[in-house]
Amino acid sequence: MRNFVRLFFFLFSFSNLIVFANDYESLDLLYSRGLDLFDKNEFTGSLWELNKAMGRLKHNSNHPLYPKVSKAIRMTKAKIALQRAQKKILRSDFLNNELGTLESEGKDFFINQSYGKSVARKVWGNRDSLNESTYLGQGRTVTVLPDGGVELTEARNNLFGLRCVEAGSFTLRTQDIIDLHSGSYMIHTFKPEHSIELNSVFAKIRIYSDAPFVFLANVTTSGGLKLISLLGRIHLVAESNKQELIPGELVFLSQNEFSRKMNVELSTLIVTAKLLNGFPKPSSFLPKLRQQAIIQSLRSEKRFRTSVGDLKGNQNFELKLLPD
Repeated sequence: MRNFVRLFFFLFSFSNLIVFANDYESLDLLYSRGLDLFDKNEFTGSLWELNKAMGRLKHNSNHPLYPKVSKAIRMTKAKIALQRAQKKILRSDFLNNELGTLESEGKDFFINQSYGKSVARKVWGNRDSLNESTYLGQGRTVTVLPDGGVELTEARNNLFGLRCVEAGSFTLRTQDIIDLHSGSYMIHTFKPEHSIELNSVFAKIRIYSDAPFVFLANVTTSGGLKLISLLGRIHLVAESNKQELIPGELVFLSQNEFSRKMNVELSTLIVTAKLLNGFPKPSSFLPKLRQQAIIQSLRSEKRFRTSVGDLKGNQNFELKLLPD
């Protein structure tokens, strides 16, 4: 009888071990399948697989796959939200039938330069080309096509200037609030103590300084923002989080949380960034920027010529060394 009991417990334990092993393998398969679909931009299917895996893990937070699956779910949901926001922007261009006439469009923003093709939608009639020395009204959504670029300034009080190049989309909500949907931007202020608010899918930030300033902004694939200070000491406020940047410093913002800061070489940006050198007329502050690049190079003992890509995780960046 004693041997029978021992055999029973042995078989029971062995069967549990087999179930656990099979469960672990199935979780690993679901996780791998979810990542594979994510890499193929099939985010809905990816979330389905990852949620199934999390359903088996919800009572076992110590499982080694728990933090990985949880992180993958957050990233997938962010991608889905970004896709939905972009589709909403596109739908609004076609569904808004109550447009004012072009003759009644306000003169809130002045187009200084443009090349290639850019279009304007919302509020007034559609404009399929944006020409130099013309105006845009407040509330316009501007889309810059892959071969294009546009430079404009706030016209009524000369508060700020903005450049956008190569596949970007933004909405000029007010004279100091800009919604960035996609693309890369250079923004500068003309007057001290003027602040600008930038909004993307997963970032909302107020930027200000005691003096005029210049910075670059890029919308990341996750719907956050990448910000690089070019001139001036700028202050960044995102909800209760604050950050400060000096020329040459870069930071990412996602879901109103800042990444760690890193330094980029200003002289490399001057040469490689189309926001700085892609327009027929150079920026008025370019000499000051070159001077700032020299100052940076003199105070930096060891420098690397790199381009900074997107945000990977919460604190890591995509970096690519450039040849000398």
